[in-house]
Amino acid sequence: GKARAKSDELREELNRLDAELPLKSSAPKEGLMLVNRILQIIAQEFADDPWMLKRTYYDGFQLALGAGDIKLAKSMMNKAVECLVLCEGDHIDQGMQQWKLWAGDPRLRLRGSV
Repeated sequence: GKARAKSDELREELNRLDAELPLKSSAPKEGLMLVNRILQIIAQEFADDPWMLKRTYYDGFQLALGAGDIKLAKSMMNKAVECLVLCEGDHIDQGMQQWKLWAGDPRLRLRGSV
């Protein structure tokens, strides 16, 4: 009924926003607005699924860097790392080390470090 229609609507919106997000690399502030809406949908429709959040926070990290907002980039990357740990455990591999470095200092990503 009504709940199913609302759920379908949210999932369609999520798919649309997800498709639009890569197009926003040249307009990072607009992209961050999409990230915030995607986070709302994941909370509402997917009970804050960490697998979905991980990717969205990483996208937000990149867009925040593009917008020059280092504080927001750091926050987004720290949340991405938290979700990665929830999904995969706190293991040591190159990807995890890289993400943790970027969470500590997002500017390392801009310098192409690691």
